[in-house]
Amino acid sequence: MPAGVRSRPALVAGSTKGASTERPQLACSPAENDVWYRLTSSRRGPILVRLTAAGKLDAVVGVYRRARSRLYPVACGTTNAKGRLLLPFYGRRHVGYVVAVAQRTESEPGSFRLRVFRAERPARPPGEPLAARGVRSAVHPLVDRDDAWSVVMDRGRSYRINLVPGRGCLPLRLYRPGTYSFRADTPVLDAECGGYALFTPGPDGGGRYSLLIESDPSIANVQRYRLEVAAAEPDDVAPGILLSSGARIAGRLSGRGDDLVDLYRFGVAGPSEFRARLVKPARASFTLTLLTPSGDAVPTVRSVEDGRIILRKRLPRAHYYLAVRAEDRAGGPYQLQLLVRTVTTTEMLVDGSRAVEIDPGRSLALTATVTPPGTGGAVRFQFDRLDPLTGWHFVQTVDAPVGPTGLVATTWMPPTVGYWRIHSRFLGTQTAARSKSELARVVVSDPLD
Repeated sequence: MPAGVRSRPALVAGSTKGASTERPQLACSPAENDVWYRLTSSRRGPILVRLTAAGKLDAVVGVYRRARSRLYPVACGTTNAKGRLLLPFYGRRHVGYVVAVAQRTESEPGSFRLRVFRAERPARPPGEPLAARGVRSAVHPLVDRDDAWSVVMDRGRSYRINLVPGRGCLPLRLYRPGTYSFRADTPVLDAECGGYALFTPGPDGGGRYSLLIESDPSIANVQRYRLEVAAAEPDDVAPGILLSSGARIAGRLSGRGDDLVDLYRFGVAGPSEFRARLVKPARASFTLTLLTPSGDAVPTVRSVEDGRIILRKRLPRAHYYLAVRAEDRAGGPYQLQLLVRTVTTTEMLVDGSRAVEIDPGRSLALTATVTPPGTGGAVRFQFDRLDPLTGWHFVQTVDAPVGPTGLVATTWMPPTVGYWRIHSRFLGTQTAARSKSELARVVVSDPLD
């Protein structure tokens, strides 16, 4: 964090009420009632002046370089709508400066707090040891450009690294043990905008690694961040947690901590209907992704509602992964349910055919075959009648159990004459997907004299 300039005062409180008006006017704004302070820079580098005005004071701050009896302007600025000002300038070694604080013309007098920071030296490896719970700190593009932290890692063991900036884009770089210069050495991990990463030291690794966090030069202000490093858990890295069809599992993610991703695996023994359901807090930005073992995302039919994500897909025989991830620093509990059901087919015949014509009062033999056999469950037959004026109308359904060989058999007698159609649907089970057959048509007509 920024350190105070080696001068007095580094932190002062003052007021423009009753101040002098005899010294030179400030360059950037008409002002009056100015108060002047002296400081000396002990070394070259950026210096930052921070002023916070109280009440209705609109302040002007000017920095001058002193040369014998003359003052040369270096920097000047005015407070913003919130009464705050950050004024940077580059200090020279053993050069005297004066800082003037005044109220803008027509502004009311008031009190203020003035603080001066000097740029810290560039971070050097290995860095300060990182606490087990992580650290909250800050950098600044002028007075604290980078921070270095160190953590011990074992080779062959995976570690979660998460840098969460308050704002801006803070680069994060990881250096191997023994690094003597961040500029001369090449990082083993380079994240240009921080975020979450998983790192595993190789066979020649292990030891005290250095993490370098750099400020975002596009933001001329303090940039706070949170950094955490922790050993990966089984649900963070492959092979992940094994899921079986029908399983329900509870988990929790922390986008601001070191647990952003949970990984699960499952297998598909044959062509199957896949369905995954994630229930989460309504406002939590979580994602659910289906992956191959090589890391490729598998396109799915996705439905998203408040607090729920559902993925559907017909999958071939293979192994797969499911990744639950927190986005935008989200966090909270979740529940994940997996359902993998074998693809089935259903075929139906009416009196051994798909189209029959019979006399009234005759029963029909209905058969359906569900493949593969051994699914269990039931088949539902639906009967619709055609009205010549208004079209098809539902009449009734009949359910029949599926036998061990996949065969379903039942009988049905049309209640009236007319044109009929019969639907046949396998209702599915926890292990077998639904399927339906082609339509069968039946004509029941009165005999013609």
